[in-house]
Amino acid sequence: TLNRCHKDATQLVKRAKEPRKFPALQRDFAFLLAESVSAGDLQAQVTSAVTPLLQKEVPGVLQSVRVFDIYRGKGVPENMKSVAFQIAILPTQRTLTEQDIVKLSQSVIDTVKNKLAGELRG
Repeated sequence: TLNRCHKDATQLVKRAKEPRKFPALQRDFAFLLAESVSAGDLQAQVTSAVTPLLQKEVPGVLQSVRVFDIYRGKGVPENMKSVAFQIAILPTQRTLTEQDIVKLSQSVIDTVKNKLAGELRG
């Protein structure tokens, strides 16, 4: 069993060291959102917007939607919060083009605006 654990660990290390074939895409967004909108709601809406594009038009998989900052205070209207998040996409067949990136970004922006009444910041 110790031998098997060592073998499994060796395989994991080998896989972890293999370079990605295509560069990952990471994009940050910041929106003004109502206090009532949760991080989970945001992640679910962004995931549902991006996944169909990745399945049909842009060859990749959504690795994560990660909220990394929530700000309330000066410059943010009452009952609102500024939420910054990052999407990470791993291309599966080729390097993503500028057109792919614009399409994905616009999908995120449109979804947050229309489904969550968000306002894109700066």
